[in-house]
Amino acid sequence: MLPTLPFEIWAHVASYLSNVELERLYSVNRALYEISMNARYKNLRVRYPNKLTISKLRRMRDTVSVSDRVQDLEIYCRILEVLWRSKSTRFRLLRNQFRHMIGLFSKDPAALTPKSIASVQKLLLRAINNMHGLRSVLFDLHPTDGLVERYLPMAGQIWSLLSGRVDSLSIRIQARHIDVLHPTFLDMHDIKHLSVSLQGIYEGEARGLADLINTASKSLESLRLQMFSISTSSLVYTMFTRLHRLSRLKRVSLSVYNTIGPDVAQFLNAHGENIEELKLSVRRTAGGAPFSIATLHLSSLRRLSVAWNPFNWGDNLNNPFQQIWGDADFPMLDCIEIRSPFMDVDHIALFCITFKRPGRNLVRHLELTCRTLNAESFDHLSDAFPNLHTLILSTIFLSNPNSSALSDWDIESFSAEMERREYSAWTLYDLKITPPSGPFGMPVHFLRPSYQVMRITASHIPSVRSFCGSGHMNVPEDAK
Repeated sequence: MLPTLPFEIWAHVASYLSNVELERLYSVNRALYEISMNARYKNLRVRYPNKLTISKLRRMRDTVSVSDRVQDLEIYCRILEVLWRSKSTRFRLLRNQFRHMIGLFSKDPAALTPKSIASVQKLLLRAINNMHGLRSVLFDLHPTDGLVERYLPMAGQIWSLLSGRVDSLSIRIQARHIDVLHPTFLDMHDIKHLSVSLQGIYEGEARGLADLINTASKSLESLRLQMFSISTSSLVYTMFTRLHRLSRLKRVSLSVYNTIGPDVAQFLNAHGENIEELKLSVRRTAGGAPFSIATLHLSSLRRLSVAWNPFNWGDNLNNPFQQIWGDADFPMLDCIEIRSPFMDVDHIALFCITFKRPGRNLVRHLELTCRTLNAESFDHLSDAFPNLHTLILSTIFLSNPNSSALSDWDIESFSAEMERREYSAWTLYDLKITPPSGPFGMPVHFLRPSYQVMRITASHIPSVRSFCGSGHMNVPEDAK
């Protein structure tokens, strides 16, 4: 038997073993052998076609014990890169990655020939036949020098083998090729999770995208659409009106650009009877009307994550905050995450007024990004969210909004403000207060001030047990 160490430790140790040692392990301990086989393939890289590449492809084609491990298949057609993420049916935490199967790292794009594509396609199709545990597939069809037309027949033939065997499909493609989606990916009646990422400018009505989604409308449970720099008009969003009924839809993630709002709201309300998780990233032009959460009527919603202008770090809200939330009402809501814009103290107050409904507020997890945070903010939060278990706050300024330096938190003033307050009735267990991480993570010199502020805050909230922001699912047993 294996010693009782975490599974990840055994996997890490096994990754250093040679092929000879791997073979010997089988007779010693089958469990460790299986772990070692998975870990061994984790960082395996197969590059431009050569003898080594072909031998590895043939092993994938001929060795069922290896192919059976594959559950997630990613095909990057832009550079003819194939990433195979393999998970053992017994140990699902490990992923064996087969990268760069035929990565086009040559300086000359002409090195890619129809013959080389056909050779790899033949080996890949045979290997896929042995992938009996496959559950998801990703196609990256971003074109390079117009080569996407070469990949489409291969993508269609691969999908003909995978259709009915996988329940998750992800597609990345340039928006100008959107009309080829439906003809290439037919027979999607068993797809439960669909992700489509569109890049580039497109001024059409996105009929191909609507047709693709409609093919999986009866089985679809999760939908992710990323359409950030797709259009300067709202034409593309008219595709929402072409969609069939998505009665099983539970999880939705939308990243949209320059939307006028009502199109997206109409889509969510029409198909939102069973939506439990919603993630919105809305980018709008300066001065444009914000997307109004109050227009959504999602009675089953449990988790809400929103971001306005996520690419503008530290962007302040220029429009009235009330326009966004208004009379938003989600009776089953359990988790709220607001990534942007950065909220001032008055914004936090208005936000709390929206959710201050005695006996109806079930929110346990709250995450906000703030421009200024002071003691008054905790008055509003404790009053509006009495059942809160986890609170994660990122703030630029502390108590003093006129400070010119991000690192100049006025901890003394904050401590003096908190001195007169006590939140003994609040059930908050997990607290995290940090500066906004920005694009490069939180600076090291912020760690000590963050800890000081959390200590000061926790001293006035007796129920706080940790400073990790790990989530309300990790509440101590004696606090439940």
